[in-house]
Amino acid sequence: MNKRVIFVCSQKGGAGKTTFARGLLEALRYEGHTVAAYDADGPVGQLLQYEGLRDWKGRLIPRQDPQQGCGHFDIREADDRDLLLNALAGDPPVLLFDLPGGVVGELGKVLDEGRHLLPDPEEAVCPPELALEAWLRRVYDLMRTVGGIGVPGEPTLRALQDRDAPAPQVLARDAYLLARAGLKRPRSAR
Repeated sequence: MNKRVIFVCSQKGGAGKTTFARGLLEALRYEGHTVAAYDADGPVGQLLQYEGLRDWKGRLIPRQDPQQGCGHFDIREADDRDLLLNALAGDPPVLLFDLPGGVVGELGKVLDEGRHLLPDPEEAVCPPELALEAWLRRVYDLMRTVGGIGVPGEPTLRALQDRDAPAPQVLARDAYLLARAGLKRPRSAR
C-alpha cells in the first residue's frame, strides 16, 4: 500500500478544519486503518485536546504515540518544523496533519526545505564496497592479518578471550529500556 498524507488546511481560521480532521481520523481508525495523527498547532491544538492520550488523572500525556493518540508540533516554530519532516519519513500508511489557519505558506516552506533531504533516485542505496558480503570479507581479512585469527599455528579466538572479563548481564526488556534512558523502575512496579 502506498503512503497517504492528508493535510487539513485553510488560510482562514474557524473554517472547521479540526472538526473535519477529527471526523476523518475517527472514521479511518474505526475502519481499521493505521493513521498517525498530528496537530500542527502545538500543545494547544484542538485535535490534540480531543484525540490525545491521557493519563489516569485525565491529563494529556506529553509524548504522544501519533498512531494511538495525536502527536503535536507548532509549524510556526522553526525548532518544531523538523517534526513534520520526521513524521513524513515514518512508517504509518496514513498520516493526517491538522494545520492551523493561515500557515499554508509555512507548509510550503517546510516541504521545500525538506525536499533536499530526499535521496536521489539514481543513487545506490548501499555502495557495493559497503555491502554485507564485502564488509564481512573485510572483517575476516582484518582478523587474519591483524589478529592472526584463523591462521594455522596462531591463537584461536577462544584463546584470546579475557577470562577475567565479567559475564554479560542479561536484562529484561523493560529494565534494559529504562537503564538505557537513565531511568529507574518505579517502586510500585518492582
